[in-house]
Amino acid sequence: MENILTSQRFQMEDEETKNALAETFSKVLNGSFYHFEKDTVTFTDYKNNEIIELKGLWWTKGDTLVIGQLQKMSVQKYLITNLDESELHMKMINPRDGVPFKSRMIFKREE
Repeated sequence: MENILTSQRFQMEDEETKNALAETFSKVLNGSFYHFEKDTVTFTDYKNNEIIELKGLWWTKGDTLVIGQLQKMSVQKYLITNLDESELHMKMINPRDGVPFKSRMIFKREE
């Protein structure tokens, strides 16, 4: 999201559009989470201006995390770029071409 907020196109938008996008990004960042248990995961997505909670199954294949949604036939893959006891860093893999996006997500373990 930082890439979008600092992009030239975003900077050319009017103040109302900038504020609306910034508010949306803030809502997504503050409301996003992934809660992993044995082989299940509860996570969030942003649809229709709302944060929604989803459930799925997860597994790893090499350096790739795979999450399959339970509500629909959908699988998303993530390249794990760093994993330790306190943090998970990953990049979403574009389902069209299999190439990871440049932006990464960082999740910190809550105790």
